[in-house]
Amino acid sequence: MKKGFSIVELIVVVAILSIIVLIISQPVASIIKYQRESQTADNMRDNLQFIINKIEKELKTSSNVYVDANGVLKFKDQQGSPVTYSFADEVIKRNDKNFTDKTVFKIKKLNFIVTDKPNLSKLVTISIDAESLYGRDSLTMQTSINYRDWE
Repeated sequence: MKKGFSIVELIVVVAILSIIVLIISQPVASIIKYQRESQTADNMRDNLQFIINKIEKELKTSSNVYVDANGVLKFKDQQGSPVTYSFADEVIKRNDKNFTDKTVFKIKKLNFIVTDKPNLSKLVTISIDAESLYGRDSLTMQTSINYRDWE
């Protein structure tokens, strides 16, 4: 009577197990990839919403709000200090310091429109186009913020 397995039997078992693992790993890899891409888009959306909320909070207590010829949003904050928001090198800058980080996502476009006409609400419309680092996901967010000029 013979004990153990022959080399042929071991090779057959290893081959069968390899095929099974290969078949199972493809759907699992696809699920992980989809989850990662979805999480990237969600993080980008959350970050853009944070940016808009921060600007909105500042604008609600600001004065002298306008957009200059270069598309830079300028105003004075609650303490009367000048504040600027601009776009350069795929980041949003606040007072010439990076407000966003291009290692998280890239800003492709930033527009500000200030509406300040008599008998109309004073509005700042913000439009941001962003793209993931790998260029697979892009997102546009736009909002209009009512503000009161606290002069």
